[in-house]
Amino acid sequence: MGNNGIRASGYYATYNGREYFSQRLREHVMLFTDSVPLPLGFEVSPLEWARGERYVPISDLTRLVEVETMCSWNGQKFLVGIIDGGIANVYYKGTDFDTVAHLPGMTRPDKYEVIGQVPVAELNDVRESVEEVPLDAPDGNRREI
Repeated sequence: MGNNGIRASGYYATYNGREYFSQRLREHVMLFTDSVPLPLGFEVSPLEWARGERYVPISDLTRLVEVETMCSWNGQKFLVGIIDGGIANVYYKGTDFDTVAHLPGMTRPDKYEVIGQVPVAELNDVRESVEEVPLDAPDGNRREI
């Protein structure tokens, strides 16, 4: 979310002609918005990075895509997560965990995991891949986030 032109990795649902960052929940999605005022039917979200949310059945969507946004930061490869204002949550995708864990804004919750928060303006080589999610397909093999 945000107006920086970079989309966070995750699902994006088109509902009532507008695209929303969303969380897929089997046959439903939770739509998130930062619009003021909130669109009709949205409630105030308890999440820090979203102003509003709405739970809708997938059958009400006109399109659903899964986006994976990768970038480099300090010469290292990261997956871009939620963007809140000018700060991106990032997930390290390399193998040099010891070095990356010591970079500013990074934490290492596990031996093979480094996550952090970095200024969006410092992200380089941002690449987005988009996969269309069939709206009428069974949910059995879909990854949930």
